[in-house]
Amino acid sequence: MTLKTGNMSELLFDHGITQPDKVALVIPHDYEARPWCRFETYTFGSLSERTRVLMTGLREQGIGDGDRVLVLFPVSGELYALCAAIYAIGAVAVLIDPGMGAKRIRQALETASPKAVVSIKAFLKFRWLIPELRQIPLKFSMDSSGWGVLPFAALEGHSAAPVESLTKRKDEDQALITFTSGSTGRPKGADRHHAFLYEQHSALKKAYPPIDGQIDMTCLPVVAFHNMSVGNTTIMPDADIARPGTV
Repeated sequence: MTLKTGNMSELLFDHGITQPDKVALVIPHDYEARPWCRFETYTFGSLSERTRVLMTGLREQGIGDGDRVLVLFPVSGELYALCAAIYAIGAVAVLIDPGMGAKRIRQALETASPKAVVSIKAFLKFRWLIPELRQIPLKFSMDSSGWGVLPFAALEGHSAAPVESLTKRKDEDQALITFTSGSTGRPKGADRHHAFLYEQHSALKKAYPPIDGQIDMTCLPVVAFHNMSVGNTTIMPDADIARPGTV
């Protein structure tokens, strides 16, 4: 690995310094407003700043090296900033398919054993029915708060963490765990280390060399993160990617 820190978030921060005013992400904010759709736009500078604010907030909540954080809310700039912040502090992002059913969600949570969950009210309300969800020590909601659930604002630190505070990672250190739907049995977690993510990024860069001024549209979050790592602009499609048949 050629990263100085071994941490994948290093690439995003580099572009935040070298080209802060370039647009990194354009994401539809309201899918129901056709034909006039509202968008949120992040430059590399603003995305880096937001990531560093969340780094501080995560650390202030006691989340750090090796802790697993279940992330479960719609694609947005906050999703990318939070995942980058989780990588940056040496924690591990955990992603599951909420449509896999209660039994398989319970199995995935049992396997992952996350320290925190960041989700939406529609999912967190099931904590009363899913013991493994209820037992997660820290719960944060994007759109509400309540008994035992803190608002997402609680993850906003009082200041932006300096880039120099990026947690150094070894090749074998975990960064991301995603779960299969478990349609043929118990859900299986795909374990991605920082070195794996970097090699995946390098393979995409070799197969599709970035060109100056390139703007990509992709439905795949991992490709969007790759684009951010090479300094390209990504536009998420004006579509509900959870229902591709409606496009």
